[in-house]
Amino acid sequence: MRIAQLTIQNFRIYKGEHTLSFLPYTGKNISIIAGKNGYGKTTLLTALIWAFYGKLMAQVEDNYRRDIKSYGGYDRFLLSLINRDVRKAFEEGKPQKAQFSVAVELTDVLLPSIPCKKVTVKRTFDLAANKETLNILIDGIENELTKDVGYDAFINDFILPREIAKFFFFDAEKIVSLAEARSKEELRSLSNAYAEVLGIKKYNELKKNLEALLTKLRRNGATGADKDKLLLLEQKEQELLRLIDLNTEKQAEIEREVHIKKKISDELQEKLIREGNAITVEELKEHKKYAA
Repeated sequence: MRIAQLTIQNFRIYKGEHTLSFLPYTGKNISIIAGKNGYGKTTLLTALIWAFYGKLMAQVEDNYRRDIKSYGGYDRFLLSLINRDVRKAFEEGKPQKAQFSVAVELTDVLLPSIPCKKVTVKRTFDLAANKETLNILIDGIENELTKDVGYDAFINDFILPREIAKFFFFDAEKIVSLAEARSKEELRSLSNAYAEVLGIKKYNELKKNLEALLTKLRRNGATGADKDKLLLLEQKEQELLRLIDLNTEKQAEIEREVHIKKKISDELQEKLIREGNAITVEELKEHKKYAA
């Protein structure tokens, strides 16, 4: 898959319509966006991720999850994406179309049983209607595959899975955070992404499907007592899996809290070293109490 062209309209600082071409003039497969702070590099990245994933962009990057939460939900977060001048004109009742959109044109997309030269993904939000729409065109026309599968599922299954999107769309700071992954949650995320890239996930899914088929065949040939016993075991398995998921979530939350506490502790230790004997015993006890 290659991104051939990106068209942004009224998305944050990009007022009006702007088209950026990624055609491989030099035969290279890597595009680097450079510029000074505040010139729209991160906005460009956000536009790409929003175009592909919409409200599911929170599953791609923690920063978006925090932003959506800080705005009070995805609907309010959307309002922060529209260009300020366009939004102001709309609020003042000036006659103009108050919407923003991002369109991504892709080439070299391999679709099952469908000859395809290009795929266009366009996501639009209309402020007046308070409605977000997503359109996917294959060689310029709608296709039954996208409708049957569902647009979001089509993008995740045939364009770019969310689990590995972070390895395709990231800024320079993200490289550092990936290299410094330490917690089990971060390492688990990396492992899932590697499994997607290397095709291991597809192998595991195929293996599970075959195991499920074998189980079904064995069930059909079992006696009534054996079927009842198997049903009880399957119910117990589901209960155990739910407990595992619950404990995994609790473990991840505890790891996050430990990380925060460790950061506070490191800051306090640095402060102690910096201030030396100037701190009193009472202040030291208070700091220790806070760190605990």
